[in-house]
Amino acid sequence: MEWRAVPGQQAGYHERIGMKIECPQCRSTLTLDDSLAAGRVTCTFCKHTFTPQIRKEEETSVPCPPPLPVGTPATADRANSAAPLPSPFIVTGGNVPPVAGTTAKFVSPTTRARIVVFFAVIYVILCAIGMWCNYLQLDLMNQFNLVEAVETQEMLQKPDITQEELDEKLAAAGIAISNEQTDANIQRMGIFSIVFIAWSLIFLAAFLTWNYRVYKNLKPLKARPIRSTPGGAVGWYFCPIVNLWKPCQLMNDIWLGSNPRKRSFSAKGGPAFVLLWWLVWMGSEILAVTYKNMPGETIEQIIAYSNFYIYMMVLEICWIAITAALILTVSRRQIERQALLVGNGDMDNQNTVAPIA
Repeated sequence: MEWRAVPGQQAGYHERIGMKIECPQCRSTLTLDDSLAAGRVTCTFCKHTFTPQIRKEEETSVPCPPPLPVGTPATADRANSAAPLPSPFIVTGGNVPPVAGTTAKFVSPTTRARIVVFFAVIYVILCAIGMWCNYLQLDLMNQFNLVEAVETQEMLQKPDITQEELDEKLAAAGIAISNEQTDANIQRMGIFSIVFIAWSLIFLAAFLTWNYRVYKNLKPLKARPIRSTPGGAVGWYFCPIVNLWKPCQLMNDIWLGSNPRKRSFSAKGGPAFVLLWWLVWMGSEILAVTYKNMPGETIEQIIAYSNFYIYMMVLEICWIAITAALILTVSRRQIERQALLVGNGDMDNQNTVAPIA
């Protein structure tokens, strides 16, 4: 309930100006005017119509503890100073503290967003390095094909040609391949694979940390209904089958709940930008699974999956760019929405319900 001091009454006497109720559908906290207590009301968030349940012990006027005298320690015993207040309560005067935990804290996601974007830049650089490594491997495999073609032609022209003569002809043509080139390619691809996998995990961890923060901000930003917990918004990425759509659904909630131009929130629909981000990500993951299952025993197979890897990295870079744009945009929207709610004095989750016409 909310209270106000009554002029002419004893010190510390407050009068109720509204009562707190909870919507049974979306669990939003609403402030109900006394004149609406006997009728049906509509939740301003989910539009659910219900009859408020008013507790009998909520009286019209309840005495409030008076303010502490000047110089009295904050830990002073006030058990006998006045009648206790009902809980939960909000007092507009005096030194009575609010109930702990009734208001969620908004934390700016800007720092996390910048860290993820920095990691994304390094990720793009690694993708470009991977394309270069596979281009070198592709060039080496093409040289192997050329060497094989030259050797076949020379053996057809001179069946009794020796290996030393073949090596001399290949060296003269400038297409000879040394063992050092082969070993360098194997070492280069091995080191790159380890670094790329490690950095992919680091980037994923940073992204999920940002995702946790922005989803946790939905509560102080008055987004309703909230369909998951912040931990669940991260955990759904690791649940088989469900992770094909649930993370996209929750990212839609983050986008819509961070809208700086509307004080209300609706979970219906979803922005095309989030859908594009999710489809590109799913496409890159499908290509990654396909690449891992491609054979690479013969020269032709190595050439095929080297070309495939280059195309896969192009799509991966596109996804990283979209992800960075999404992170920066959502972070900016949350900051703007928080400023809007603070400017309207609406950051305490108090809303007034209207009677049904």
